[in-house]
Amino acid sequence: MLTGLVVLLAWIPLRQRPGIGTGANIVVIAVSVDAALALGWLLGGTVGLGTVLYALAIGPLTQLFLPRVTVRQPRCRRSRRVAQR
Repeated sequence: MLTGLVVLLAWIPLRQRPGIGTGANIVVIAVSVDAALALGWLLGGTVGLGTVLYALAIGPLTQLFLPRVTVRQPRCRRSRRVAQR
C-alpha cells in the first residue's frame, strides 16, 4: 500500500486527478502482493532479506531487461497505407 500511496502522490505535481482505474489497480495489486506473501509464510516459507530485495528489485530489473528481450512484429505494407489515409 505504501507504493500505491507514492504513486497517488506523484499526481500532485502533474495537477491531474488519478482515475478510478488507477486507484482500483493499486488496491488490487496491494491486496494480491500481501496475499501472496501471507500464503507463502503460512506454507512455511521464510520472509527475510531475500524477499525484501526481490520485491524491491523485480520492477526495475524488468524495466531494464524487457526492451532487450522483446520481439517486435514487422508491420505489413497494407497497414501503412491505411494509416496514411
